[in-house]
Amino acid sequence: MSRANQKNRKFGIFTRVWAFIYLAAAAAMVYLMIYADILPTKYLYGGIGAIAVISIVILPALFFARFKKSRKIICLILSIVMMGGFAVGANYLISTMNFFSKITNINTADSKLAKRVNVTSQSYNVYISGMDTVGDINAVARSDVNMIMTINPKTHKILLTSIPRDYQIKLPSKNYALDKLTHTGLYGIDETIGAVKELTGLQMNYYVKVNYSTVMKLVDSIGGIDVVSEYTFTTSHMGSTPGFSRSNGITFKKGKNHLNGKEALAFARERHAFADGDVQRNKDQQLVMQAILKKISSSKTLIMKYSGILGGIQNYMKTNFTGEEIRDLIKMQVRDMPSWSIEKQNLTGTGSAAICYSTGLDTTPSIIIPDQSSVNKAVEKINRIKD
Repeated sequence: MSRANQKNRKFGIFTRVWAFIYLAAAAAMVYLMIYADILPTKYLYGGIGAIAVISIVILPALFFARFKKSRKIICLILSIVMMGGFAVGANYLISTMNFFSKITNINTADSKLAKRVNVTSQSYNVYISGMDTVGDINAVARSDVNMIMTINPKTHKILLTSIPRDYQIKLPSKNYALDKLTHTGLYGIDETIGAVKELTGLQMNYYVKVNYSTVMKLVDSIGGIDVVSEYTFTTSHMGSTPGFSRSNGITFKKGKNHLNGKEALAFARERHAFADGDVQRNKDQQLVMQAILKKISSSKTLIMKYSGILGGIQNYMKTNFTGEEIRDLIKMQVRDMPSWSIEKQNLTGTGSAAICYSTGLDTTPSIIIPDQSSVNKAVEKINRIKD
């Protein structure tokens, strides 16, 4: 047998073996696509159909000896490209399933807090509790960010309602003793949600608990965000936060600012630079939240950075959404790519000082006495968005 024939024979054996490897990889990819159940039906069927058609073209040329070497080479190259696509897709799907498995691993108490709805067709409230810590999301900490996110999936409207951290509330588990909202975080998310329900009468369907690390990781994973600041200001009092300098603040200009994770956290935390302190901080927190929601819901970010988003936040977020509910939300967004309209509002009150349950009788920390008319108007608007 000539040397050329020997080479052709070896090449033919290689392509035949490669055909089996490719077929196994294609079958595994199809299985993952079905098992993960993250893609809308039209994309799932389209993806499976594309794999089937390309495989029908590739496999015979790789497997059978009667095809010319030139065609085998072309099909081999195409199969290598497809294998690369399988690897990317498999990573995408496996990271999704890992994320869902962590989300689904919630304890019984958290499950009881949820008032579940069909998240793709019914309106609902999500309580966002931002803890003043980095790292472990389960660490005992104060709830410094308190926001009700009302979502109407039919009208594609979102309303962000901020409650000042110093708002005077009643602690349900402490015989309704008076305290301020931020301290409820010390007693757990159920205490926070119970206090807000007592204040507003609103039912919180779900909660999302985050901390400083969540904000930084999430913003960095989506390539930063753009916020339009009302003022030029320089941050202070960030030295106690890991990663921030004790001496140098971060300066933001009036107008548009592009922020990375660290800058977004600093922007959302600052209050000492403003005359109205916590009120302006609540507004800036809403700007950051609005920018994150708009960036994530865009088709380019959701599809291209999806895996990085999940990987970045899965260890720094706690929620009582189930994996299935989050999956349904993602499928709806990928399928319809709706443009969400985001509105914002803030509860207001009067600054004062009073004894708080968590600090004892010897101190009178600053508080904000709720303006009941402000609370009532906010609740009315939430109900309008829902209905």
